[in-house]
Amino acid sequence: MTKGNALQDKLARSLDKANRKTAAKPAKAKARKATSSEAIEIPAKTVFKKRKRLPVEGCSKLSVSLFPTDMERLKAIRVYMAGQGEIISTSQAVKLALRAAPVDAGLVGLLEDIRNEDGR
Repeated sequence: MTKGNALQDKLARSLDKANRKTAAKPAKAKARKATSSEAIEIPAKTVFKKRKRLPVEGCSKLSVSLFPTDMERLKAIRVYMAGQGEIISTSQAVKLALRAAPVDAGLVGLLEDIRNEDGR
């Protein structure tokens, strides 16, 4: 076994051990939902933690480029959901936006705006 192979094997064992530790951690308690009388203030510069998770079976990985206006919209969705007691990932915010968007003639006008912004 070469020195490079030994190093690769050691790294692989270390990653396997770390993955087992991560999988064995208990789930955190879910945040309670805010009541209608409660107002939750989230500062404008709120940064949400990014969590690394393994892809779910049947899930497609996708990479997109978003402009600052798109990122602000995603943040607004996340802040709104935090106000409802649900802390969500950016991926979940994208899924919410996709599922909430009506599929109608209004998309044609939005596409024009997007193409102008993209410069394509």
